[in-house]
Amino acid sequence: MIAPRSIQRVLLIVTPTVAMLAATPLLQAQSFSAPGAAPNQQTNADGTEIRPPDPGKPEAPGRVAIYVVAVLLSAAAIGVAVMPSKRTHQD
Repeated sequence: MIAPRSIQRVLLIVTPTVAMLAATPLLQAQSFSAPGAAPNQQTNADGTEIRPPDPGKPEAPGRVAIYVVAVLLSAAAIGVAVMPSKRTHQD
């Protein structure tokens, strides 16, 4: 006979998994487009296609900026590490 505690453990794992698998087709059904339209294609009133803006090529941060940030983070980590953990007697 299977112990009730082990059944609870199995159900604890199986129930969320089954719920996610059951919800997947329902969530996919919500992303639909008009009949006959290409998926994810939107047009303006004059018929031109709407496109997202071009982000361009982002500039890489300079090597100096990377080293400055690394030094500041290292200094902060060392400062916190050498900070005393308890207050001393100051009478």
